[in-house]
Amino acid sequence: MDESVKHPIHYSIFKPNTLISSNETELKGAELKVYDEILNDNHPQTPDKLTYKIPYDLIFQDDSQLVRNSKMLANSMQKRNIWLDRDFVKKYFNQDYGEGFTPFPNIRFKDRHFEVTINETLKRILILTQNGGFTKGDIDTLRGFKHDCSHSFYWLARRAQAFSQVWEIDVDELKEKMFINGYNDWRNFKRHIIDKAKDDMKGTWMEFNYEPIRVGRGGAVKRVKFFFKKGPKDEQDTPAGYGMKWEKDLLKIGVSEITIKKIRQHVKAKSETISKSGKTIFWCSEYIMYSIDGARKEWSKKEKTKEDKVRNLGAWFTAGLLEGQWLDYVDKMTNKVYKEKQGSFFD
Repeated sequence: MDESVKHPIHYSIFKPNTLISSNETELKGAELKVYDEILNDNHPQTPDKLTYKIPYDLIFQDDSQLVRNSKMLANSMQKRNIWLDRDFVKKYFNQDYGEGFTPFPNIRFKDRHFEVTINETLKRILILTQNGGFTKGDIDTLRGFKHDCSHSFYWLARRAQAFSQVWEIDVDELKEKMFINGYNDWRNFKRHIIDKAKDDMKGTWMEFNYEPIRVGRGGAVKRVKFFFKKGPKDEQDTPAGYGMKWEKDLLKIGVSEITIKKIRQHVKAKSETISKSGKTIFWCSEYIMYSIDGARKEWSKKEKTKEDKVRNLGAWFTAGLLEGQWLDYVDKMTNKVYKEKQGSFFD
């Protein structure tokens, strides 16, 4: 797996699927950037938070017209309206009415940032991750987009990519889900929408190629098949340090990421191996954690005596782990914890 591309486990946006299915095409340019920054918050964990600080340099590349551009942006954003039909309100809020509101009612201009206050109803929608599910997104990828159309395509594609590395969809259905009118000619849709999204997503986790599918006697393009560079298997391949609780400790020691993933597989499979000296190793989290503890004690002793000083800590620990170097200490600690649990049970 290409470790240079940001893995979804590091993504910070949890966008409710109800919003992905909604029409957000009224938002343009800098408005989309502000919206993305608001999305970049763990909303279910901050249900009372309504005001967000957004640095100007995340929105405007040129600050020479900052005051003018800020006022124009605030003016356009405060003209936006969201309409929730009666069915939506009934389904998610258990109320029998339709509702219209301005999503960004208050925008303040500070020295280095906006303070954007969002509508309470919008906040309620942003925390709908449990009722309707959510899709994880990457704020850094979104910040790099040059074309507005890439935003709506990104979220549809992210939902598809999480389940399959290949995504096939009717062209008309894709346009409907992106709320795009016109572009009846495939070549125009390809040039103005798909190719722009492809260019924006090159070099990211969402990088893709595509293939038009022609149907009928005239060979008109009716469907399109997308091939993502990354798929569900890549997404499930958790980076070293984010799998099991002891992985970050191994990284600090200097154990390589490839080796950590191999150790993780041993533990998941509950492997049983024989070391070169004939020791039997039962791979489990306790074996790893107590070996780390035992290694620290041994390393500390070596540092104090300055004898047999360890030069490569990661390699030394890896070799010791495979050899069962701290098995006696592991057994000692395992028995100690077992006896303590037994004692507390009968107390």
